[in-house]
This record gives sequence, structure tokens and C-alpha cells, in this order.
Amino acid sequence: MRLFYWFCFVSSVVFSSGYADEAESDLSNLSVCAVFKNESKDLVEWIEYHKMIGVDHFYLYNVNSSDNYRSVLRRYLREGTVTLVNWPDFSGDKGPEKEQIWMLGSKLTAYENAIQFRAKDRTQWLVLLDVNEYLVPDYEEGVLDCLSTYHFFDSLKLASCVYDAPAVNESPFKRLKIESKRLARNPVSSPFVKVTKEIFRPSEYLGFSWPPYNLRFREGSQFLSLDTGFVKVNTYVKRNVGSPISDKLARRINVNRSGFQPEQVDALLDEDYILEDEGCSACRYVPKLLQRMQ
Repeated sequence: MRLFYWFCFVSSVVFSSGYADEAESDLSNLSVCAVFKNESKDLVEWIEYHKMIGVDHFYLYNVNSSDNYRSVLRRYLREGTVTLVNWPDFSGDKGPEKEQIWMLGSKLTAYENAIQFRAKDRTQWLVLLDVNEYLVPDYEEGVLDCLSTYHFFDSLKLASCVYDAPAVNESPFKRLKIESKRLARNPVSSPFVKVTKEIFRPSEYLGFSWPPYNLRFREGSQFLSLDTGFVKVNTYVKRNVGSPISDKLARRINVNRSGFQPEQVDALLDEDYILEDEGCSACRYVPKLLQRMQ
């Protein structure tokens, strides 16, 4: 397995040569790296949101997208906000092992490429996200406020909340993912396809431990787990239930997610309650984000 991983890493570096729309700029404060495929409909909201909370640059790795991602990203490429890299897809059709091969062959190698060869000397902080994941400051207006508080650490491990992505035509008044307040279960995933979410200094990075995929840093590096606030990751997953919300109004309750432990939320969801997070901190950005997207 280790030989396979390094073969994919070396091959990916070779195949990516000449495929990057490279954006040269001064040192960024905070950058995001993401691997995407056919997610153009979500890119503008995701990019504009993260720009609004303090992200300076995006390293985006496209894996065989067939949608209009390039036209969506054109203005960000022109202004130098995005570095776009066309990245090989090694997953193929491997049945139950497809996700693991995608992770090892395409996703993890893209992360390695971004950290080691693109972001290391160009950004102070980096975070690895998916396009359905949003950094959310709990108290400050932007992530940089939190980073200035914890500037003496090399890595900040992030807690996460999971929400149902808005269903199609559920409400004509909700246009953004971050408007969703409906809590969901944390999807069960294999340790072979899960990466720990953290904001870290790429200059201190050594590699991944696997599985699970935790970042390893130079000896003496300092890290902190932000389990109780400041910045978290909101993940918006595709809704699995098909029945309209109105069928279950009697079992709908409002909660403040910050006051519940994950196991308490899961217990209520197991009882088929619909949980609306009245303290959803991402929602405060909706008016400003809608203006930016016009």
C-alpha cells in the first residue's frame, strides 16, 4: 500500500506539470486547498464566503470535471485569488476500494502537492477543505482574528458540525447552503477516506500519518484542539430523507448546537426528531454574502 501511495504521488506530480494556472502573489495570511469534481454550482458561494471571513488564496485541484468550472473560476483566476491545477484521477472503477484509491491516488497526492510545492513558501496558514465544508468563526467576524489569538501554535485542530444541505425546491427563500440550520448526523466514513480538519503552518509540515490521515509536523511544533469554539467546520451533506419537513412538524425542536454534545444531538436524531440549530453562527453572514454574489 505504501508503494502504491508513493507511486501515485510521484505520478501525480509528473502528470500535473504544465497544467496549473499559477497565481503569483505576496505571502498570504490564510489559504484553502480543495479537490473538486463537477461542483461548479457551489464554487462561487464557497469562494466568496471564505474570502469574506479572511481567506486570501485558494489552491483548487480539478479532477476531470465536465461542467463549466473554468468559466465560474475565470474572474478569480484573473484577479489572482485562485491557483487552478488540473489533477489526474487514479480512482478508476475498483468497486468497494474505489474511495480508498481516490483518496490515496488523487486527493491525498493533491494535498501533498499543494502543501509541499505551492503553498509552503506562499502562505502562513493553510486548511484542507471540501467544497461542502465551510470555516465558521463562532465569535469573531473573521478567521484571522482567531489566528492572531493563537499565533504561537503551528496547528489548530477544528471541531465540526454537520447540516443537511438544502433540498431542491424546499424553500424559494433559501438560496445558500449556509442558510441551512437543520442538523444532521456526522456521516460514518472509513478512516481510509477521512482527513483531520486543521488550520496549520505548511512550513512546519512533514507528511501524513495514515490511516486515519493526521498531519505530522516538525519536532517541537505546537498544536491546539479547538473543540469548544472560536472556529469550527460546518459540513453540508446531501439530505437522505425524502419526506417533506411539514410531515414531522410535531417532532421538530429548536436547539442551540453549541449547548449540545455530539452524542446528544445523535440521540435526538435517532429518535427521528428534526433539529433546527437556532444558534447557527454561519447564518449571520447570509445578507453580506448575498450582496457579494450579485
